[in-house]
Amino acid sequence: MGNPFEEESQDVVKLDTKEIAGPAAVETVMNAKRISQEQFEAFTRECLLDRTKAVDDPIPRNKLKVFSTSTPRSQSKGQQQLASVKNDRELFARLYIGCQTRDGNLEEFFFRHENQACPPALSDGGSLCTGTKNDLLTCLEEVSDAKTETPVTTCIVLDGAAIVQMLKPAASKTFEEYAQQIFIPYMSTKLQTVSRLDLVWDTYLADSLKGSTRAKRGQGVWRRRVVAAAAIPGNWQNFLRVDSNKTELFRFLSAALMEWFDQEDKQLAITDGEAVLSKPLLPDLTSLAPCNHEEADSRMLLHASHAGQHGHHAILIWTVDTDVVVLAVSLAQELQPEDKLWLAFGTGQSFRYLAAHEIAAGLGREKARALPMFHALTGCDTVSSFARRGKKTAWAVWTVLPELTEALLLLSSAPRDIPDDAMRIIERFVILLYDRTSKCTDIDKARRKLFARKNNVQLIPPTKAALEEHVKRAVYQGGHVWGQILLPAPELLHQPTGVGQGLEKDSTHLTGPGYLRQLTAALSWFLASAKRVCESLQVQKAALQCTALCVCEGDCT
Repeated sequence: MGNPFEEESQDVVKLDTKEIAGPAAVETVMNAKRISQEQFEAFTRECLLDRTKAVDDPIPRNKLKVFSTSTPRSQSKGQQQLASVKNDRELFARLYIGCQTRDGNLEEFFFRHENQACPPALSDGGSLCTGTKNDLLTCLEEVSDAKTETPVTTCIVLDGAAIVQMLKPAASKTFEEYAQQIFIPYMSTKLQTVSRLDLVWDTYLADSLKGSTRAKRGQGVWRRRVVAAAAIPGNWQNFLRVDSNKTELFRFLSAALMEWFDQEDKQLAITDGEAVLSKPLLPDLTSLAPCNHEEADSRMLLHASHAGQHGHHAILIWTVDTDVVVLAVSLAQELQPEDKLWLAFGTGQSFRYLAAHEIAAGLGREKARALPMFHALTGCDTVSSFARRGKKTAWAVWTVLPELTEALLLLSSAPRDIPDDAMRIIERFVILLYDRTSKCTDIDKARRKLFARKNNVQLIPPTKAALEEHVKRAVYQGGHVWGQILLPAPELLHQPTGVGQGLEKDSTHLTGPGYLRQLTAALSWFLASAKRVCESLQVQKAALQCTALCVCEGDCT
């Protein structure tokens, strides 16, 4: 348990487990005496002095939050689908009645606007629509086969967060035992075959665009103080779902590893927030820190580039994330012919080695450079994928639409405004994504034709306006973030609500972006109905004829 008097923070901490109470629990502890005093005075006044209540009247129970709490439940998939069906039913009913008395053009008013607050083609019940990112690896491995033999390398770059997820505590009872018996021995084995090891940790921002992806993985409840003598939590995965827990654990493990490391012929580099710890001191640290990269995905490539510039011509990156593979292939096309960039990907039976330099050579320079933008456009952790349209389908369309490469490269330069030429090609790409035989170049017209065949708004592409918002978000990730991975402190747009689809305050749900205002200005006027006096409301103001939905039942002239 350690010495409880060494705790100097203002947090409310359990002495045995080092769990930290949340703000609601702190408020309860701070105000418990006042709450009880107020309730006692109220009981005395109402039941004994004023006698407005009987002495045996039930006393309301205080639902005060202390150390026991529950995770908020999200809406189930079935409930989301039911709500969507009800919205569609109401919309179609109003459209049917409106078209009977008004000169309505469904192509103009319906298919050019989304019929829901969040585009069904780009969202899943209001959240980002997530596809299977690993499908892209299948496409890349067709260019260069995966290897099973360990390649010879001189530098290894490790994804620290993924390693901690993989290395379970087993019999370790404290964080000190975990560091000394599990984590450090694992790092020691990795150092045996290389002369330099870079350990890269994630950082966690409150307004992260990746919030929705982390929320889907599950949310923990308790913060826990990570100190040497603190007990290992019983549920390791739940502990790692709390960002502050991971941040403290990463810092603790970094300190333990730096203290243990003492090998003259080796180099160790560990990220520490925006800084980098190294032993012995690495040359040219200004090209590594201060670094404002949020994710280890991009920062690992920055460290690999630094190693390549300082004598390492065969580098291995250990990861479990498809994003890192995509970025490595994009970076590999800049390498010298004698340089090799390898990826140790996956765990267990799915573990294999991928040659990023071979994949880049097979794709060609231009297509390799455009790969990150393609990955962002078709769906990644921060950008929604197209519903029911996976990476393999998108890759097949890219193969038959070579002009897409030029558009992706243009977007990779992170333009402030989306060029019209690039948008037209992206529009054609999405049309082919949903209908390989289509001759349409206007996505709104393609929506109408596809709806006539499939009779389901869930199976048609997004509107042009919605697609533009989607492209803006993809440009932020693929251009602003991934397009500057070799800069330690790139200038980024830090407000995600300013690029593409908006986010609610918890960063997990899409909200209606600017294009939905067009729906309010057009389709809603067509569907307008007067619930009180027709003459004074929007029906007459819009110079529209009343319908059966109005209070007059269509009798106004």
